[in-house]
Amino acid sequence: MNRIQPVDISAIIAKSSVTDYPLNNLTRILAHSRLAMDVYMQWQPLYRDVSSIVGLRVAYLYAYVISQTAGSAFYTNLFRGIIIDNHEDPDNLDLSEIEQDLLCFGAEIAESNGCIEEITYDRLRGQYTDKEMVTLVAFAGQMIAANIFNNVLGIESADC
Repeated sequence: MNRIQPVDISAIIAKSSVTDYPLNNLTRILAHSRLAMDVYMQWQPLYRDVSSIVGLRVAYLYAYVISQTAGSAFYTNLFRGIIIDNHEDPDNLDLSEIEQDLLCFGAEIAESNGCIEEITYDRLRGQYTDKEMVTLVAFAGQMIAANIFNNVLGIESADC
């Protein structure tokens, strides 16, 4: 259950600049603070960058694994739905070795507060440039921050 009441949709629509984001429970709660909304919604441009690096499918799987490991119902459900909408079983994914390494990397970041094993990092280091690694880590960190926000405020549903 939400610990803070979402802002009324009509109030959000009246602030046209706020409608840059999807109108769901998260953004309706973030609408209490435009700065907080802008900061937390930065996962979206990072997600686009991750998608350009690893492809859309692996990007949403990466986001799913991070969210699931962080224990966030909101983003876990959101990305689980995307996986299912793309005709895959989230509990039985067919992954290449490099895809598996990336998902393990994301899960370990979420599970260990970023204190990952050297071997986990090294598995990816040869596959991605420094810029790509920065993007992958920044996205994981942004997703974890957003998951913490959702957990603290009890935001469980992506529905309006």
